[in-house]
Amino acid sequence: MAHQSEELIIEALDIHKSFGTLQILNGISLQVRRGEVVVLIGASGSGKTTFIRCINLLEDIQAGRIRVNGRAMGYRERSDGSLVRDSERNIARQRRDIGMVFQRFN
Repeated sequence: MAHQSEELIIEALDIHKSFGTLQILNGISLQVRRGEVVVLIGASGSGKTTFIRCINLLEDIQAGRIRVNGRAMGYRERSDGSLVRDSERNIARQRRDIGMVFQRFN
């Protein structure tokens, strides 16, 4: 059994997100373990907010996988490993455990 400090709370693997023909995220991966503090820093327009919105499923991704607390965010995994979108009710339940604070939240 993994130590508590090694437990993955957020795992994003090879995330791709586009708006039309504009590719915003191109293969982004991130792991956050219990107790870690992570800050995303980058130039304006580099995809930081989009990435966070993808973790919370406020934006759909085109490719990759996101797991929060060990569970696929917004999707159910079938026995063959494929994903099917979860119900909006279950997605709302998952979102209750995720907080986001943006630099200019107003």
